[in-house]
Parts: sequence; structure tokens; C-alpha cells
Amino acid sequence: MNDPIALFDTGQRPVDNLTHNQSLVVQTIVQFAEVEESDPRLAIVLAASRIDDALVDLLQTYRLTKSQTPHTLRKRTGRARGIHLIDRRLYDFIDSLRVLRNAVCHGQTDRMALLKDPLRHHTEMIHDAASAVRFWTDGPIDPHDDLKRSVIGACVVGVLAVSIDLFDDDGRLVRKSFETLRDYWEASIA
Repeated sequence: MNDPIALFDTGQRPVDNLTHNQSLVVQTIVQFAEVEESDPRLAIVLAASRIDDALVDLLQTYRLTKSQTPHTLRKRTGRARGIHLIDRRLYDFIDSLRVLRNAVCHGQTDRMALLKDPLRHHTEMIHDAASAVRFWTDGPIDPHDDLKRSVIGACVVGVLAVSIDLFDDDGRLVRKSFETLRDYWEASIA
């Protein structure tokens, strides 16, 4: 099934009754639906930007003052990992996404460069990490089969893994991971 994400079922809930996390899911899907038909490199830049913003909010909300918040995506990701706000797999995903974003933004790629060395490893890594969450109804899409759908699915899942806040029974923030998102996704969205 190749349903565009613009038609993705976000739970059939009235918009005014959505929780904060459900609103983030809808907003993320709508944003990526707008770039779905374009070059997958645009999805990479959008995802990196959304994740960077979410990390700034996360660090400032839960641990650091504005002056203590690192000034680059790489350092923010390292800090979030260091204080156990994100797990290793999500850290590796964000780092690979950062490498891809930098290559795209510095004009070092064409569309198919995402499947060739030295970027192939990073494209496969974001796909593999995000595959823990079943975004597409027909399962994870291998980047070699459909680059655009693979990248968009991985980017949406990555943004949601960093953006959604889940809490344990004691009200503490649960460490962000693809597995945590998968459990939330299966219980609340899909």
C-alpha cells in the first residue's frame, strides 16, 4: 500500500480533543505531507530542524538553563544523551541525520547520493533505527526500494521520538527512544 502520508490516519479524533502528544503527531504528519512529493533531501533538512528545536526545548525544560544549552545540534544531542534524556539508538539516528543534513545543506549531494558512499551508511542507519516503529502500513520501506518513502518514514518517526513527552507512573519523563515511541504509537495512534 502506497498511501501518501497526507491521508495517514491520525486516530480519527476531533482536532479540539487531541492531547499535546496527539497534536504533535498530527502537526508532524501534516508538515511532512507537504514535502512528501519533493526531493527526500528536503525531508532530511526538515527533520533535522524539528529535532534540533525539540532538543533545545527538552534540555531547557528538563535540565539546563538557556545559557547552558549547547549551540549546535551535535552538542545538544550529546548533552541529551549524557544526561539520559535520549537513548543510544536515538542518539545515533540524530547523528546520522545531522551528517546527511550537513551534506545536503552544503551542496555535497544529489538525490541519489543518499544511496552511495559515503552517505549510504547514514541513510541505511536512519532507516534501520526508525524501523522499530511501523509508520507505513506495509512495513518499513528499504531505501533501495523506495528512497523517498524510506527517508520520509524515518524522518517522521525520528521527529516524533524526540518530540513526544511520556511520563512514568511517578511523573518522571521517560527516556526518549524508538521503542518508547513504538509502544505509544501502538497504544494511541495506530
